[in-house]
Amino acid sequence: MTLNFNWGAINHDSVVLVTASEYAVTTPASDEHRFIGAASITVENIAPPSGSTGAISSPAA
Repeated sequence: MTLNFNWGAINHDSVVLVTASEYAVTTPASDEHRFIGAASITVENIAPPSGSTGAISSPAA
């Protein structure tokens, strides 16, 4: 899977920071959906565009 984030303020000179976490819906509902569990999470191949599209593309498993 590839995830794209489009924003005109992003270009080839931009610094991009990415965070990842596990997520679960809770019952009763709360604001604490993200947690650290046993899942292996990888973020890789993040690259701001060299053109003028303002998109960040990343292949995601």
